Amino acid sequence: GDVLTLGVAPYVSYFVADNLSVGARFEYNKTSFGRQKLGINVMDLGLGINDFYYNKNSYMGSVAARYYIPFGNSRRFAMFAELRGTGGYAQSETYKLTELDKHGTYQDIYDFEIGVVPGLCAFVTNTIALEVAIGLVGLDYQKVVQKTNQVGTSIMETSGANFKINPLSISLGLAFYLPAVKSVKNKKGGK
Repeated sequence: GDVLTLGVAPYVSYFVADNLSVGARFEYNKTSFGRQKLGINVMDLGLGINDFYYNKNSYMGSVAARYYIPFGNSRRFAMFAELRGTGGYAQSETYKLTELDKHGTYQDIYDFEIGVVPGLCAFVTNTIALEVAIGLVGLDYQKVVQKTNQVGTSIMETSGANFKINPLSISLGLAFYLPAVKSVKNKKGGK
């Protein structure tokens, strides 16, 4: 099949105190899968899927507060803990094409989450750092409005708490730290 997965998540933050920053993140993810013909035969038993397609686009926005904890006196390595509030919207469609029609299910997905994201950062230079983070603890709510063949509509709501390490939620990042420019005021009688 043809598979495409794409995701970007730019993040900006501002240090309001030593080792404490607040910021915002926008995330876009696209997933698509298409298969014109797929068949599996085991002995005399066969299973086939023809003209099956899946597409999903999601948009997420977050606000976050991040606290850095340096390793000892190191200015190159640090841990961080981030408190993040996230809201998002996604649309997905799963459909099958036939000679006469298109049959499928369309979904509008609404997500809200509050979570703690710990991580590590290593400064490669004074202004560039590599980061690794993993979602650890969170409360989430999701509402899915689903329409099948433009006829039947269903609504599903879920909520829950997550208190486990999910290896699939590991994120890698490259961060650019821009130094602050301090203004110099000319005092009367001073140099």
